[in-house]
Amino acid sequence: MASVIGEREREQREEAVRLLKEQIETEGLLVAEYKEFGEKVSNLGVRRMLHAIMFDSQKHIEVLQAAIDNIMGQDILRGDREELREGLRRHIELEQASIEKAEKVLEYPWLSNTKGLRELIEVWRDDERRHHRSL
Repeated sequence: MASVIGEREREQREEAVRLLKEQIETEGLLVAEYKEFGEKVSNLGVRRMLHAIMFDSQKHIEVLQAAIDNIMGQDILRGDREELREGLRRHIELEQASIEKAEKVLEYPWLSNTKGLRELIEVWRDDERRHHRSL
């Protein structure tokens, strides 16, 4: 029975790796498309948003590759945990300060009148929260 469960898990891991690799390819295509379209756009605000989305896709590629490495048995933190913990300590403090700044800006009443601007600040805040949780 144990060998059947082991085989099932092996197959699931292989499928997960295949799916994640497909997504890495998709994210790579998206990066290329955002870059190409961004070079044609004259509106600086639109170009900045496209760059932000492109950077998210680049980040997804790194996250997906780390997941693949882990699925394949690589301990991505082996031997570096203390060094990583120390390096992240300051980063976590800065992330928290960023979240607080975003919350302060979102309190301004005039921001409610500009939905697009409010959404930009919320995207920033939500990204900082997500970074903080992942650290």
